[in-house]
Amino acid sequence: MLAQKYKNLVEFNFDEKSKEFFYVANCDKLDKQIHSLEKLLQQLKGEKNDIR
Repeated sequence: MLAQKYKNLVEFNFDEKSKEFFYVANCDKLDKQIHSLEKLLQQLKGEKNDIR
């Protein structure tokens, strides 16, 4: 499920010559995702403090 969510953020390729897999990350999309997760974490921390 998590892999499905992030599959557009990382592109996997196969090099025929070396017979190796490698991947290329889409840094812009990853940065946006990290930023939104950090924002969510801050919101959750704020809600946790409100409960006490």
